[in-house]
Amino acid sequence: MGKRGREGTLDKARCLAFVHQLWDKDKLKMFHHPISAAELPDYHKVINYPVDLSTIRQGIESGKYDSDADVQNAVAQMIANALEYNAKGTEWHQQALSFRSIYLDVARQCGLSVDDDAAYIPSAAFKDDESTLRKAEKKIAENLDVVLKDLEEDKAVPLEELRAKYKRVEKKKGGKNADVSDSDESEESEESEESDDDSDDSDDDSDDDSDEEEFYYDDESDDE
Repeated sequence: MGKRGREGTLDKARCLAFVHQLWDKDKLKMFHHPISAAELPDYHKVINYPVDLSTIRQGIESGKYDSDADVQNAVAQMIANALEYNAKGTEWHQQALSFRSIYLDVARQCGLSVDDDAAYIPSAAFKDDESTLRKAEKKIAENLDVVLKDLEEDKAVPLEELRAKYKRVEKKKGGKNADVSDSDESEESEESEESDDDSDDSDDDSDDDSDEEEFYYDDESDDE
């Protein structure tokens, strides 16, 4: 084959060769013709832009496509439809995955220019994962809103303020313990003083008794 066609132009022969090779590789013939409602009644409810190799070939021949890239995009749409509609693990889904991995190489082999950056085809699995992620984010956001609302209603105290209050309570508690200790020491001191007073009183009583005895003896002595 000669030089590649300029970007933005359609090389009809190469595009037809591209479609022909894909046709031969379609062992299940799942891409050969349009899907009818009789075959799969729900197909057109799931797939918004149905396309197949026969339709693409007719478009190339009729001048529907303006460039090689348009043809490649049509093939990419066809593969994406198959990945979205067919369940994972089925032979239909497996062949769609196979086509996704080889169709650009087939295009190159046919002499077509390929833009790898614009050729990404998401699979149904990717869409499912993305949907799950969005649901999880939404759920987290909803839960967060509920928590914030509850905190606002309860007039919750900010964490830093709680910590500050806790420190003040601990400090106050420590001071109270010190006061209790001082009080205990004071009570012990008072008890000690009372004990000393009792001792002094006892000594005084003893002295008084002694004086009385001496006085008594003195009286007896005087009588004699």
